[in-house]
Amino acid sequence: MRSLTDVSQHGAPSPPGELFPGDDPTAVAHRRHDWTSSPLGPIEGWPAALRAAIRTVIPSRIPMLVWWGPELVQIYNAPYAALMGDKHPGGVGQPGAECWAEVWDDLAPLAAAAWGGAATYSRDLPLLVRRHGFDEETSWTFSFSPIRDGEGAVGGLLVATGETTEVGIQGARLALLGQLGVMSWTEAATPDDVLRRAVALLAAAPGEVRLAVGRLRRDGDGPLATVATTGLADDATAPGDPRLLDRVVADGAVVVEERPEGWPGTTPPPGRAATVTVLHLPIVDRGQDTTIGVLTVGVNPHRTLDDGYRSFLDLVARHVSTAVTDARVLADEQRRGEALADLDRAKSRFLQNSSHELRTPLTLIMGAHDALLADAGLAEEQRRHVEAAERATLRLRRLVDGLLDVGRAEEGGLDPDLVPVDLGRLTADVASMFRSTVEAAGLALDVRVADLPGAVEVDPEMWTRIVSNLLSNAYKYTPAGTITVELAPAGDDLALVVTDTGIGIPADEQPHLFTRFHQVPGTSARTAEGAGIGLALVRDLAAAMGGAVAVDSTPGAGSRFRVTIPHRATDAPAADVAARVRYRGRPLAVEAGLWQGRSAPRPAGDGDGDGAGDGDGAGADDRILVVEDNADMRDHVVRLLRADGWPVEGVADAPTALARPRPLLVVSDVMLPGDDGIALVRALRADPGRADVPVLLLTARAGPEAAADGLAAGATDYLVKPFDPAELRARVRAHAEAHRRRMAAVADADGRADHLEVALRSSRRIGAAIGILMERLRITEDEAFARLRKASQDGNRKLRDVADEVVLTGVVPAG
Repeated sequence: MRSLTDVSQHGAPSPPGELFPGDDPTAVAHRRHDWTSSPLGPIEGWPAALRAAIRTVIPSRIPMLVWWGPELVQIYNAPYAALMGDKHPGGVGQPGAECWAEVWDDLAPLAAAAWGGAATYSRDLPLLVRRHGFDEETSWTFSFSPIRDGEGAVGGLLVATGETTEVGIQGARLALLGQLGVMSWTEAATPDDVLRRAVALLAAAPGEVRLAVGRLRRDGDGPLATVATTGLADDATAPGDPRLLDRVVADGAVVVEERPEGWPGTTPPPGRAATVTVLHLPIVDRGQDTTIGVLTVGVNPHRTLDDGYRSFLDLVARHVSTAVTDARVLADEQRRGEALADLDRAKSRFLQNSSHELRTPLTLIMGAHDALLADAGLAEEQRRHVEAAERATLRLRRLVDGLLDVGRAEEGGLDPDLVPVDLGRLTADVASMFRSTVEAAGLALDVRVADLPGAVEVDPEMWTRIVSNLLSNAYKYTPAGTITVELAPAGDDLALVVTDTGIGIPADEQPHLFTRFHQVPGTSARTAEGAGIGLALVRDLAAAMGGAVAVDSTPGAGSRFRVTIPHRATDAPAADVAARVRYRGRPLAVEAGLWQGRSAPRPAGDGDGDGAGDGDGAGADDRILVVEDNADMRDHVVRLLRADGWPVEGVADAPTALARPRPLLVVSDVMLPGDDGIALVRALRADPGRADVPVLLLTARAGPEAAADGLAAGATDYLVKPFDPAELRARVRAHAEAHRRRMAAVADADGRADHLEVALRSSRRIGAAIGILMERLRITEDEAFARLRKASQDGNRKLRDVADEVVLTGVVPAG
């Protein structure tokens, strides 16, 4: 009999009556199989339907099979033989149930259906086939079609088939590698977490890896520690000979380990064989090219460990190595970042502590200066000494504030306190602090402020420092000529332009001009003093308010600094910021005066007490309680407030303050021994008898976050040390008087309860009417209220009566 391979090469159809072209039927029957004794009988007697089916099957390049007769005797072509492994050539003429005994339970129902006359189609059907000496996981796509004889009866089945095992395997492997590949940038975690994630992904693909164990070295030369496992019982020992694992780490090589009886602690799925082979794959740090761990994987016993399987497992190890390397790099960067953050926190703590230590003595010094200078009997010589000390103190305060602002700017902590101000007036007021100094030096100061309609939301202290720093810088580097200050709208922004006719700035220095602590070398100025932070602060303060600063300068012709900030116009009334302007602008104006050999004039009324009130007849609730652990500071605040006529008592800590009777107002430092000022505020707010007592907190901590802590705890106000004594007295007076009015209002509230209820009912009716008009007329709240008010005026009726009619009718009554 000619081989099936030879027969399949004849592509032309066979003439009727012949089995294979050019072959003698009797010779064919004896070449390989004795068809005379087969279930089909002698070839000469094969039915015409079978012969016709064979003429279709044999030449086809698609794997095809004929099952003939009740025993489904097999005849197939060469492409089909290639799929049978060692089942060929014994499968020729063999009944299908015998040839495919291991999967016949899956195939028999399909064959029975086709024998009944219904063709079947199966796609990617998984079958555990034994064709290479072991049970192999395979998948197939095939159809069973009935072959009918001349009388229409089914005499056999035609099977067209294709194996999809490799396609399925490659698809699953690519999907798994894709999941492992993205771990390097999606898993922001530790190396252990990444390895656990990788093992979990392997667990979800049992067809590729039956078990997996991930091990990492904790230290550079430390032992391997098991991080994650899958496919093992909870109490099972992870597979791996320690000597072999050490070899993987030392050589970075893949090691194969087998246990023919299967690995203990593993339970194969039903109908599947136990895992006998594992591969120990190195996990490599890609940056250092060193083995830092081992990934042990169990080979699927129903797959051939061929080159493709090995390459896939090698890619798995490479992806895991990349992900673990990325995680190690990230962990190292996080550790470095945490170390830098610790340094930053240490720096912040140092600045805060230094702030407290520096601002407290500065406040005492400034208070003493103010008290001495207010004394009309002070000798002239002593007055000069005090004025010199005051100017030095102001300069020290400015330097401390500047350094603290630099530190906060580095940490991104310059948060503006935006309030509505008359920006034109504020700019002119700051410039006026420098006018006498500038004119005394023979310079002209030209202030051109545009008429801005309404108030503008800015941080007045930040703006004051921007203007004063630019003016002092211009004055410092302008020996003759004019300094011009301009403020005008610029599109959606406001532009502050300070121009001078000074020495100018070299072109190569201009890019570094706003760098902290940078000073232009070799320049002639009125003074060599300065820390090189003024212009850097201008940049930081402008940026904090959403703006920017730029410079245009020509050596020998002067400089032009332009600061732009968003024009945040508002209809709110402008706030009184005179005290804040004086606090921020005065030190630099005074210091600038020293460069010319004289001090800037002392602002009128600065530091003077008004002496109002003598405390006579004060009730128990009129007493002000000062809580400060520093005795000098406590006495200083007490003297300031007594000078205004308040009865004042000073205590050193929060427990003593809480033991005193209810005061009218509390002035407390934040930093106290034991319970701090924040805790004192919370205790007062928790006491029903003193919950409404105003509390003014004093602190050396600068920045809005410090104020937020106190205000969140329930403090009424917040004042930063060193403070202006006049500002302290003004705030105490304002809060104390407001509290008195509140207490009087509460006392009078019971007598006006009925009227209040009427007013509330009227308010609710008016609100309901406004809501009805908004809904019916599709107008705004303000428009609805305007219609009600107009109807009230036109009809000379009360607004609540008009509202009642709207509620009843849904329309505004005619006037």
